[in-house]
Amino acid sequence: MAEFLSTRGISYNLEEIIKNAKKELLIITPFLKFSTPIYEQLKRVPKSIKITFIYGKKELHANQDKLIKDLNCDILFKENLHAKCYMNEQTALICSMNLYEYSEVNNYEMGVIIDSISDKKAYDECRNEVELISLNASKIRLIHWEEKIEEYNGEGFSKMWIKYLKSYCNGVKYEESDTGIMFFDYPAKNINLTTNYGIVSFEIQLSFDKCRKIRDKITQNKSLSITNYRVFWSNPYDKIHLYWEKKIKFNTLEEELEYGKKGFLELVKMIGIFEVDYAEDLTVKDNSQHIRIKTGQVNNDQIGIGVNNQKVQAKTNNSQKQYNKHIWGFCLRCGVKLPFNPNQPYCKSCYSSWSYWQNYDFPENMCHCCGEEGPSSMGKPLCSKCC
Repeated sequence: MAEFLSTRGISYNLEEIIKNAKKELLIITPFLKFSTPIYEQLKRVPKSIKITFIYGKKELHANQDKLIKDLNCDILFKENLHAKCYMNEQTALICSMNLYEYSEVNNYEMGVIIDSISDKKAYDECRNEVELISLNASKIRLIHWEEKIEEYNGEGFSKMWIKYLKSYCNGVKYEESDTGIMFFDYPAKNINLTTNYGIVSFEIQLSFDKCRKIRDKITQNKSLSITNYRVFWSNPYDKIHLYWEKKIKFNTLEEELEYGKKGFLELVKMIGIFEVDYAEDLTVKDNSQHIRIKTGQVNNDQIGIGVNNQKVQAKTNNSQKQYNKHIWGFCLRCGVKLPFNPNQPYCKSCYSSWSYWQNYDFPENMCHCCGEEGPSSMGKPLCSKCC
C-alpha cells in the first residue's frame, strides 16, 4: 500500500531500494551527482544487476564521470527532465529529493513509496512512464577518466593568429620575433600593428599632442566604442591595446580566432578615422586597396565617399574655385574629418548607410565645409554661410 514519507523516510527507503534490487535499478534525477552514502551503496550493487541513470539538467561533472565509470550502468540524457524517481523490480520511490549531499541534510523533503504487488496499478503506470522517458532519451558514452579530452586552453592561438595577420596584411613590411610580430605603417603611415600586447596593439608614431588629440577624438565619439572587448590607451597615448573581455571562455581554437578577427577589424575601422598630421603624406590601407592623400591634392577617388551625381555637380561647379581653399571637410552624418568635396560629403561608413536609400533630401546633422551643426543633405551639403 502506498505510503507517505518525510526526509528521513525517503533517505532510508532509497537505500533499501538500492540494496534490495535483484535484476535492475532505475534512477531518474535531474542532476547526476551523488552523496557519499548513496555512492557507497551503488558500489555494492552486484555486477549482474543493471543500473540505469536518466538525468536532464546539466552535463556530467568531471568528478562524477570518474565515480560512475566503474559502475555497471547505462547513462541516458533527457533534456528538461525534472522528475525524481528511484525504483527496482519491486518498489518505486517518487519524491522531491535529489541525490547530492545537501538535499539529504538541509532540505525538507516529501515523497511516496509504492509496491509492485499491493500498488500494482500505480507501480505499472510509473514503470511505463519511466520507459517512455528512456525511449526518448539519448545514451551517453562515458570516456574513461584517463582518456578524457582536455578543455581548450588557448594553446596554438598565437601561431594561428600571426598566420591570419600575415595573410590579412599581405604585402606590408613586417618583423617577427620570439614575442610576436610587428607590421610597419599599417593601417596608416606612422601607425604600426603589433601582437606584443593582448590580441593586437597599434603604436602611433606621432607627437604627444597629436596622440592625445587622437585619443580624445576616439573616446568622445560613442559610435566608435568596441563592445565585448577591453581597449586600453597607454600613457602618453601612443599605444592602443585590444584585450579579451574578462572571464570570456572559448571551446575551440576556431572560436577564439573568430573573436580575435572581429575585434581586430573593429579596431582597424576605428583607426581609419584618426586625425593625422596634415603636413605629411598619409597612406590609409586595407587588405584590398591603398588610398593616397597629399595636402592640396584631393580628388574624387580619395577617402571621402559619395557619388558623381549631376544634381549635386550642378550646385557645386559654379563656385568650385571658392572651395579650393578648403582641404578638409566633415562627414554630414557623424562629423568625422575627411577631404573636402561637396560631391562626396560622407565618410565610408555613413555613405554605406545613405546609399541604401540614396535620398538626396534626407536631413543630416552638419555642414560639410565648416562642421557646424545645422540642416544639410546630400543635395545641399553646405550651410548658408559656406555656400
